[in-house]
Amino acid sequence: MKEHPKLPSWIRNRDLPFLDEKQLELISENEGKLKGSDLSFREFLLKHRTIIGISKRQYQALEKKKKEILRLQESLRELKQDSSSMWSVLVPFKEKYSFTSSTSSFTIKKKSKSGVKEYRYYQMTINRPNQNSPIKVFLGSEKVALKFLNKTYPSRKSEIKKDWVSFVNKLTNDFREKPYQYIQNLFITNPMKMGRYKTILLKKDDVFVK
Repeated sequence: MKEHPKLPSWIRNRDLPFLDEKQLELISENEGKLKGSDLSFREFLLKHRTIIGISKRQYQALEKKKKEILRLQESLRELKQDSSSMWSVLVPFKEKYSFTSSTSSFTIKKKSKSGVKEYRYYQMTINRPNQNSPIKVFLGSEKVALKFLNKTYPSRKSEIKKDWVSFVNKLTNDFREKPYQYIQNLFITNPMKMGRYKTILLKKDDVFVK
């Protein structure tokens, strides 16, 4: 039986279809075991035909998957075009309501009787796309920040102890956390107050809520 021409040549041609079962038996009797194998001619050919049969089915399955991939790629291109045309309308809302936050430290020098002392404080900065002026949350010294966080989130003291700065960033960057939700609600309910043209200072007691 002639194989489909779309099949690879090694699948189409690597068979001996002109030999029937009786002829296979005769060849096996005449040839004995094939050189380098424990199989007779008939056994070897049947095993090879099994391999070719599996290869044929896998090739056909692969070709079917390729067609499906092409269909999905075309569908994805159309969806991308639809998304692009709609996204231009939604971009301003991203700039209004999306944000990220980061926590950094700064040092203040103060004169004292014993000389100049340096004091390190921490603040969180809320960043938005195309932001002109920052939104800041003053956290105080590390000692003050730790005391406040441990009091506000007593069930999460292990996270605070491990890395309190990362903990603060997590609270204000994860939409599932209440501090994140609080900040986002301010953008939505008080758009004028949360404008981009002046520095906004938020109280940590208001932001970091349970």
